[in-house]
Amino acid sequence: MKTINGLSKDINSSQFSEEVKVILQGLMSEGVHQRRESREELAAMGPAVLPQIFKMLDLDSPQLRWEAAQTLKIMASVEAIPKLLELLADGDDDIRWIAAEGLIGIGRDALIPLLELVIDHNANPEIRDGAHHILAQLLTKAERYENKKLMYALINYRRTGESAPRLAAKLIGRLTKEQASQ
Repeated sequence: MKTINGLSKDINSSQFSEEVKVILQGLMSEGVHQRRESREELAAMGPAVLPQIFKMLDLDSPQLRWEAAQTLKIMASVEAIPKLLELLADGDDDIRWIAAEGLIGIGRDALIPLLELVIDHNANPEIRDGAHHILAQLLTKAERYENKKLMYALINYRRTGESAPRLAAKLIGRLTKEQASQ
């Protein structure tokens, strides 16, 4: 088994099925096409493989963490929302961006959990930045205008950031009413 940064022990652990271990080898390949094919193969395995993908995010390999985040993005599974929200605070800029893109790919099902995260972790600039990016993509033009104070508060914390949790709660209320009427 190929070893990158001494990961063979981690990859051989019982945390990964034999099928996933083979895919992990492809994800560590130097070939871009091989890595893409391996990502797509892993994503095609569906939500049942999510716990193993989540374990990949705990490995020491930046490459495997990146591949795991990309796989979550490709899958666009609502079951991955909690992990993608957690990744918005990751120490790696690329992982945070991929997590935001993954939440955008999931769509409006990610809005209320995202806004709850803003309420609970408003002081975290990475979460605010990610939330702004996601809301800018998922809200309609009219919704962005209606929530312009929230959008502004997310990117201008020093001036209005303390209002973001209150404004996020108001938007949750509107979205909840919208969902109930459908």
